Amino acid sequence: PARVCHMHGEMDWQSMRFGCQFLGISGDQERRLWLYVREIEREKARASHNGNRALQPSALFIQRAPLTQALPAGGNPLPGSSIGRRLGRVAAYLDTQLIKLRHGAAVDSRQLSRHSDLLLELLATDRDSLLFAVLHQPGEPLLVQHGIALAVRMADMAQARNLPRQATKAIVAAALVHDLGKALLPVELRLARHLDAGQRLAFGSHVGLLRERLDSCKWLAGPVLDAVVGAINERLDGSGYPQAAPAERLGELARMATVIDVVDAMSRPRADRPPQPIDAIYRHLLASTGQFDPQWSQRYIRHFGLIPVGSLVRFGSGQLAWVRRLDREGQVGQVQLTASPALDPRGSGPLLSDAELSEIGRASCRERV
Repeated sequence: PARVCHMHGEMDWQSMRFGCQFLGISGDQERRLWLYVREIEREKARASHNGNRALQPSALFIQRAPLTQALPAGGNPLPGSSIGRRLGRVAAYLDTQLIKLRHGAAVDSRQLSRHSDLLLELLATDRDSLLFAVLHQPGEPLLVQHGIALAVRMADMAQARNLPRQATKAIVAAALVHDLGKALLPVELRLARHLDAGQRLAFGSHVGLLRERLDSCKWLAGPVLDAVVGAINERLDGSGYPQAAPAERLGELARMATVIDVVDAMSRPRADRPPQPIDAIYRHLLASTGQFDPQWSQRYIRHFGLIPVGSLVRFGSGQLAWVRRLDREGQVGQVQLTASPALDPRGSGPLLSDAELSEIGRASCRERV
């Protein structure tokens, strides 16, 4: 048990230092803590620029076995992995922003602007690799994974409709942080498998909690915030939250956002259910015309395809593969073979395209997006 006494975020928002006071520790735990502090200081003195090279390395810092298997020389086995590394900078920013929000800070306007620009740059650099990368962010909190995926897809659809760059950037920014208010809710609400009426009302307060922390982001257009942060959880039949807004109060951006949001949310695990496969998600959308705008549901399916980039497919031959690219007709155009349904760079096989795909049969998708 510990209490965080102070925090200091690094200038690049990729890491954070913090100090804490340990509470109610035993004599043995206190001796271990002092050992750790003493050895850390000793290693720092040994490894510093003007350090004492005669000191032996601390036993606490000797790596007895490799933490991960080294990748083969010659580069990354997954195409677009440089996109994944740069996307990690956006995730690290959101990780740090989450911590700061929990400790009372506001959303940092300058950093949100900077990382929104970075995401748009990645989309312009390699769209397919980015669409693949947002679905494979191991170790990141679900709030971070969901925000990034929503931002990328909303930007992609906004650009397809020729929205001005500044408007698209505002959409990206709002999408990145739209769910971070959930981190401010009590733990029992965040982890509850079922919510009663009172709990549902309390859960919906995350929208207002986040809006309070966005006051410094003056460059974000109010209508975009209203649509992407305020109305993304509303439904056409008035069954959504936080305002139970009816259809006539939901504009086009909010209608687009609700569709993209539910597709990604259903594809990820939740406390009360496992992730859903894309065909089940599409059926849910098309059958729920009272809640979701059918035009935007159909636009989403046409835009990203029946089997989107990032899907795990099984061919008629039994071969598993990850979809890496669609062709101009929205059909699977390139895949990366895999022996496992879990993405593992060391176990990924070769890329197949065009005529090579016909040799392994027809692709079907029954896995998560």
